[in-house]
Amino acid sequence: MTRVGAIGLVVAAVLALLLARGGNVPAGDAHPASGRPVLILVRAVPAGGTIDPANVTVAHLSNLVPDGAIGRLDLVAFREAAVAIPHGLPLVASLLREPGRVPLVRPSERAVGVRVDEVSGLPGLLEPGVVVDVMIGGANVDAQRIDGATVLGRPTRISDGGGWAVALRLRARDAQTLSLAESAGRDVRLLPRGAG
Repeated sequence: MTRVGAIGLVVAAVLALLLARGGNVPAGDAHPASGRPVLILVRAVPAGGTIDPANVTVAHLSNLVPDGAIGRLDLVAFREAAVAIPHGLPLVASLLREPGRVPLVRPSERAVGVRVDEVSGLPGLLEPGVVVDVMIGGANVDAQRIDGATVLGRPTRISDGGGWAVALRLRARDAQTLSLAESAGRDVRLLPRGAG
């Protein structure tokens, strides 16, 4: 049996035990939650896939909590899955690659986060791997265009209601240009390309 197969069996056994004991409480339950908060995947993530915060919910386990179970979203957001992780599984540290690096970014590239709204970013059309062109505008300045940025993860809603955050992979010099433009308050628009 392969290592990945063995991990899958252990994970399935833990999940079955948790469900049999009835220890989880849905995150939206009207009654106060008891037990330790543990993050649970709403959708399966393939090996090498990114943990999208929108696909994670919180359950409160009062009976059996797996070793290394993670209860804070900031500890898993946008981390890479070391193995395929099925939905409904509690997230534990051993299922995720070590943080501190962005595996999808080459040494000559940088990852940059931009803030857009429903019109300027078209978040409904963006998912990991989509290629976009970036238009930078503003009053009394010439527009700039950056070609061929790649979306690294699904857009996430900004908590203050001010639009969406989108992570992009760019050449290092383009990432610097985009970061400076955003700092100066210039308008940023994402133009998704068609497939092919």
